[in-house]
Amino acid sequence: MTVIHLLAETILDRETEAQFARLSMNELITQNHIHDFYEFFLVVKGEIRHMINEDMLLLSEGMLVFIRPDDQHFYQRDKNRECQIINLAFFAHTMDSVLDYLGHDQWSDILLVPALPPTVQLNVTEKNTLETRLEALNTLPRTHKELIRLMLRSLLIDVCVNYFFNRAEQTISPVWLAELCTIMRAPDHFIVGRDRLIELANRSPEHVGRAFKKYLGVTPSQYVNTLRLNYAANLLVHTDQTILEVALESGFENISHFNHLFKTYFQTTPRHFRSIHSRRIVP
Repeated sequence: MTVIHLLAETILDRETEAQFARLSMNELITQNHIHDFYEFFLVVKGEIRHMINEDMLLLSEGMLVFIRPDDQHFYQRDKNRECQIINLAFFAHTMDSVLDYLGHDQWSDILLVPALPPTVQLNVTEKNTLETRLEALNTLPRTHKELIRLMLRSLLIDVCVNYFFNRAEQTISPVWLAELCTIMRAPDHFIVGRDRLIELANRSPEHVGRAFKKYLGVTPSQYVNTLRLNYAANLLVHTDQTILEVALESGFENISHFNHLFKTYFQTTPRHFRSIHSRRIVP
């Protein structure tokens, strides 16, 4: 796919150091592009699929996204959805000045190191407040360029500190990962195991592994085993199958391995779990 390179010199006002835009669904860029400036955008209405660095995020109202230079991204329009965003683009040197003012390398790392751009969910009050501040910035007289530049930097500091730095632990899972997890909950898939998960993901094992650790805090194998163990627990409670039969039906070929994982996860053995949770109705 061809990547368009957008330049600050041809888009941004050198004196105000920024460009404000309120964009509807049919105005969003649908071609993969990068740029040499920063921007952040706020979804103020509806939702949109955002293709970013080879991942796809479904963004809904109130989501705030920080885009770095060289992030490759575009929007996927959907005629059945409506969306409106506010976009604020600004020079790289403006952001450098803000980070220098804040003073700690850890702040830069929060914004610049992650593979995906920082994305946070604002509540209704936060969204409305930020929308009002952005609109106020846009309504300043264009002749007051020094004031606009000052207000821009003040706004950037507040946004970085109050939303991105204060919520550094918050992450938004890619759409493909959320959809994969939903599909994998079917016994036909999790019983087969990690290989089926990688097959359904249609991505390299390394890519899938990194995503699971980043967004879910577990490896793909650990995720699959959690699904299997919960399935096994229900079989123990609701059927008369032997423990060996339960283990095999849940995807575990080694009974010792099953017993070890079950005890680690439920803090008790399968046999004891069945004895304390099974509720039989005898006719």
